[in-house]
Amino acid sequence: MDFIMSMLSAIFKVDEQVNNKKRNGYINDDVILVPNVKYSETQELDIIYNPKMQGPHPVIINIHGGGWLVGDKKWRKGMATMYAEHGFFVINPNYALSPGAIYPECIRDIFKLASWIENNSRQYNLDLDEIYMTGDSAGAHLTAVVGAIQNNEDVLDYMNIQKVTHKIKKVALFCGVYDFDKCVKKIGASGLVKEMTGYDIKHYKTEFKFYRELSPINYVDSTFPSTYMVSAPFDIFCDGQADKMEKKLKSNNIEYTHYVPEDKFATHCFHLNLNREDSKEAILGAVNFFKKGSVLDK
Repeated sequence: MDFIMSMLSAIFKVDEQVNNKKRNGYINDDVILVPNVKYSETQELDIIYNPKMQGPHPVIINIHGGGWLVGDKKWRKGMATMYAEHGFFVINPNYALSPGAIYPECIRDIFKLASWIENNSRQYNLDLDEIYMTGDSAGAHLTAVVGAIQNNEDVLDYMNIQKVTHKIKKVALFCGVYDFDKCVKKIGASGLVKEMTGYDIKHYKTEFKFYRELSPINYVDSTFPSTYMVSAPFDIFCDGQADKMEKKLKSNNIEYTHYVPEDKFATHCFHLNLNREDSKEAILGAVNFFKKGSVLDK
């Protein structure tokens, strides 16, 4: 890993530690967490739900961020608890990170969650017609990729991903990257390209097999899930990404809601600070978006 990427990884890790109480200090005694459940040969997930609530339970898959290089499911317990207290069965998975795994191994991991959900649907009384996915930062990117390709059999075959029976119905995207080309124009992004693809920034567009599949915006069409999108006014990582995605959603007549906090200095993934009022607003907006038309809305 090059120097800049090493520094960014270190900053991400320190940030998670320093802000742990703001992100995981949210507690509800009715909600339980079952940690470190294997869903594939190499990856684990946590489940968070309220066992007192009657099913069938709509499912939220919550994909953590971390720049595709770091991050862990344990840092999203607070947000998962907020979803679970509203009646959702929440799955917090880990997935393959770069540079240990080249893209799209992370996407293949996330698609494997479908089998775990189907195999455990009776035990936990899960509603297989109400599966939602959300993510922040890199997690929002991966969520958008899943939404964009889940109905595209040619792309699934090309990426060596097994077709799934039960699709993601809605997505919530928090401060995500949707156009990877725009992302890599940022200072220091050359190292990120190398870590994710194995190719340097001068050659990955021509040499990397999955170059086009790095940008979910390339595959957004009329089959893309209904979308709740959150962006921050002062986001130095993802500025302009939400605007591009919004245009794509509009042009394909996708139902969507775009939440932007009033605080003009709100930064990248501001919503992870659960002490902020606009964080609660943003997350509650996702809750209500998922609930609309689901079993929880009846």
